[in-house]
Amino acid sequence: MFTGASIAIADAPAGPDLGAVHAGIAAYYTGTVTRYGMTPHGVDWTCVPTQEMRFVQLMKLCDVTRPFSLIDVGCGYGALLAFLAWRFPDAVFDYTGIDLSAAMIRRARRKWKARTDARFAVGHTAQGHADYAVASGIFNVQLEQPRDLWESF
Repeated sequence: MFTGASIAIADAPAGPDLGAVHAGIAAYYTGTVTRYGMTPHGVDWTCVPTQEMRFVQLMKLCDVTRPFSLIDVGCGYGALLAFLAWRFPDAVFDYTGIDLSAAMIRRARRKWKARTDARFAVGHTAQGHADYAVASGIFNVQLEQPRDLWESF
């Protein structure tokens, strides 16, 4: 990971137990990726253009002209990594993807196994620091969670 990091993702302060929320979301996305594969539908996006439009907006935050590190919370199968490679082929970056769904992370690891600048982990927090952290759509799937618990999440 590059030095000079400015953002750390850590466990939230003590509050309600969000284990059921995390488990429900993990099961939901395991189902979508199993049903639709490594496609926008597999991470609950309607199509490639809407997914890429979100990535364009997120990457406006990053200075891709110098080496940087990035944590992608709710990374799915690593679609943002593919976007970065396509849109910024000369960019030098260190990528960490975090997702609640072990099925998503298995697919991401398999897809990106040749990339030494990318790593993936199952979970809801990232350890360490990064220059940038993004979360694309992680608050969109409330499922059957009570509103107060969802808002705590």
